[in-house]
Amino acid sequence: MREKIKSIVLLCLVGVSVYLTYTLWISFPQKEMSLESKKSTNSEVDLFRIIRPQYAFLIEGGKTYLASVDNLWRQVVEFLNKEKEIKFTLEGKKDSGNSLTFEGIKFVIEKGWNKGVLKQILTRESVIRKLDDNARINQVLVDFKQNQVVFEDVYSNKRYVFSYESIKDLKPLSTEDATVCDSVYGIPLTAVFMPNIHNKTMIKELDQILLDKIFTNISIVRKVTEDNGKTVYTDGMKSLKIFEDGCIEFYSTSIESSSDGKLDFVKSAEFLERLGLNWRNFYLADVKEDNGQVSFFFGYSFDFPIWFDKRDFHPIEVTVSNGSVKSARILYLNVEEKGKITFSPEKMRNLFNAGLKISKNKGAFQAFRIGYIYMNGHFIPSIKMEFEKGSVFINMLNGKLLSIGE
Repeated sequence: MREKIKSIVLLCLVGVSVYLTYTLWISFPQKEMSLESKKSTNSEVDLFRIIRPQYAFLIEGGKTYLASVDNLWRQVVEFLNKEKEIKFTLEGKKDSGNSLTFEGIKFVIEKGWNKGVLKQILTRESVIRKLDDNARINQVLVDFKQNQVVFEDVYSNKRYVFSYESIKDLKPLSTEDATVCDSVYGIPLTAVFMPNIHNKTMIKELDQILLDKIFTNISIVRKVTEDNGKTVYTDGMKSLKIFEDGCIEFYSTSIESSSDGKLDFVKSAEFLERLGLNWRNFYLADVKEDNGQVSFFFGYSFDFPIWFDKRDFHPIEVTVSNGSVKSARILYLNVEEKGKITFSPEKMRNLFNAGLKISKNKGAFQAFRIGYIYMNGHFIPSIKMEFEKGSVFINMLNGKLLSIGE
């Protein structure tokens, strides 16, 4: 009888132990686990810096300038949100931004913005409502002569034209800091100074950087190393996967919702900032909504855009549901500058001519762009030449063709 009682007591103790273990791993209090409760260490997120075109060209007095995007774009968006248009027209294709008579600002969005991106920054309903739901805006023109702001969708050959009484306040006061470019091809006619950039965060340091930013109670986090080199950390509610190539994945099974009034986009940007990524170095590229979840896709930039050797690749994806970040996939690039690299006008012209020679079968030349290719852990200063039938990328350091899947 005594042995039977001992067995029952032992069984009860085992049951209690299993229950407490389950509670510890699976039912850890959700409010304490909230990433939103973590304090930000950086300055407040600037929407105009994150939702911005990749290039701004100022065309004035027969000259073309490659200008800084930030201030020009901020002024245009604030103007659109404040001023009521006096007329709206929907037009077909018209390459007014390259017209010899055009004077104004041409903003270029490389892969185009859908309506979801523009809704994050344009608050005037009369502007947003007039854009088609499937619009893909790849250029925004500010026409000084016509007092118009034009959203161009080259994919569907549509131009959304908003006319105003006056847009003179959008005209830059100076071109002193801008780079003079060839008016036909957009090739810089003065020296180009590109930051020499690298990723200051080593892959082996990622777990040390991210664990206390993801998990509240590190003592209950389990570590699992898999055969493919992937390392997984989990507390039962959240998981962090770190891959050998510097990619990370985050998942949360928390059913917690947030109603603090912040836009989902702001929460996605603050989440990235909280992980140590500088919001000055990434920008919103796309937005997709599905069954109550919103996914935000970001690209990287450091004065010039950073391209990748994969077609239609977004290095950052953050999904928000019920006001909380539920998942993220990130190629973790914590970029910093180490000096400048100077490229003379002669060098730029030679690179352009080299691109023309190797692209004879790609049709008419369309655009000349400057940026970086991220390849094998390095940022390579590159030019991108767009043609009617595709694009080519050329290494600015050695003039060689870069083979990528763009």
